[in-house]
Amino acid sequence: MKTHLLKSISFVFPFFNRDSYDFELSLKSLEQQTVPVDEIILVDYASDKPHCDDIADVCDRYGVDRIYLHQLEGTPPNYRAIYFWNTGANAGIRKAKSDLIFYTGIDKMFHPETVEEIFNGFNESTNRVYHGKAVNFLRQARELDLNTITYDSIFNECKWRGGYAYHCATREWWHKIRGVDEVLKWYGDIDLARRVKLDKLGTYWGKPVIHLAMHPSNHRVYDSKGGVMLRRIGKKFIARNSKVNRVVRNDETWGMLTEKKFRRAMYLEMMK
Repeated sequence: MKTHLLKSISFVFPFFNRDSYDFELSLKSLEQQTVPVDEIILVDYASDKPHCDDIADVCDRYGVDRIYLHQLEGTPPNYRAIYFWNTGANAGIRKAKSDLIFYTGIDKMFHPETVEEIFNGFNESTNRVYHGKAVNFLRQARELDLNTITYDSIFNECKWRGGYAYHCATREWWHKIRGVDEVLKWYGDIDLARRVKLDKLGTYWGKPVIHLAMHPSNHRVYDSKGGVMLRRIGKKFIARNSKVNRVVRNDETWGMLTEKKFRRAMYLEMMK
């Protein structure tokens, strides 16, 4: 049975100390969508200067709603990334007002029919989640001309990367599961696919995205002591709760930095 028509979509981008040029390319690709985006939220989790100034300028020029999560006083300067990636994501997911919420990183370019395809799918049935895979762009993003660049013009020189590049679901479902898992620091929610399955939602792969950052598919933190420990914790949690759609572990704070998260983040930074 067909559900009511969904009419709006929000894009949520967590950000920390990255090149704002990548984000501007991402915004250009959203401007080129065949169906317009209703809301764009960037959650800057305590970036340092000049990154925070650069990203603020881009947000002002493109009308992006920027949430800035302030650095805690007394934090050592070499431990700036004390917010979790997923803490930033949840701050944006909770604030988003649209029917659909699309969660991804700032260093992505989107196929011009990405939003149209997602709307068409959800208007057939809301009982689904869309994911996207990525291809790596093999040059520096700053070599591209902002005024002329398109998705199609660079796609053929990219190399397949795979993995999850974005997640898109209804606002109702994001709020039911209370966002993504804030116990994890560097990665997206590895437990998301299990909860999709337990809720008997359909899994759909949307248009691939172009990943603009010049780094390998496995980040250096992936094989660090902290990364190995996180994966081990995640796998144990999934095995222990494989048949129970347990509420995600975000300390019931939805993107706020608690003392517990702060202590854990500082510990993980030392294990990189």
